Amino acid sequence: DTICIKSVSHLHNVVGLTNDNSINSAVCNFDKGHELLWKIMKRVRLTYFAPNYMTVIKSVDQKIREACNISSSNELRGINVSDNCKGVSIMPSDAFFPLNGRGAPKIL
Repeated sequence: DTICIKSVSHLHNVVGLTNDNSINSAVCNFDKGHELLWKIMKRVRLTYFAPNYMTVIKSVDQKIREACNISSSNELRGINVSDNCKGVSIMPSDAFFPLNGRGAPKIL
């Protein structure tokens, strides 16, 4: 459900915010063998429930929050791209989702 309109090959160890309240699982890029990626995959293995895809989204969100010591969604709004959490950068939602669900530009 995501279409790349420009290259993301220059990005390493990044996740994006879906909105200002949650970390995205649709667009992630980790270097092979990254410690945090392994933690996310282990969490998904333990909690995956096929009828509910939200289990994957919640696993990514939870492990990133743990790594970055983020306890509330308010803290996500203040994150800077330059902030690194275990070597992972969290990018704002408009970095990956410049359009809303109807294809119109988001009003920022």
